[in-house]
Amino acid sequence: QVNSWWNSLTEGQRTVTGIIAANVFVFCLWRLPGMRRIMFTYFTSNPSSRALCSPMLLSTFSHFSLFHMAANMYVLWSFSSSIVSLLGCEQFIAVYLSAGVISTFVSYVAKMATGRFEPSLGA
Repeated sequence: QVNSWWNSLTEGQRTVTGIIAANVFVFCLWRLPGMRRIMFTYFTSNPSSRALCSPMLLSTFSHFSLFHMAANMYVLWSFSSSIVSLLGCEQFIAVYLSAGVISTFVSYVAKMATGRFEPSLGA
């Protein structure tokens, strides 16, 4: 039954299923008290942190609330078929990850300019 469901999906929907699964997994990790320190170190962006590069990518998979994550994943799912058919699977994933890293970099620049160094998450 899972196989028939998977085969009924478009290439775009199959592509974003992995991204959605990664976002849900990271969301669940945030709910584990024992993971909080690791999550704050690697899954939030903060220009004053000792880890600067990996959080630029990993924080794009973090969401503050279930509603925020669900809304983002719904939008991602809704346009996945069109954008993947336009760009292709690999290019779509590259654009998705690049957008996350670039937006985190812009967040670093804004934090440095304003002197506000609190951690943030999300793209």
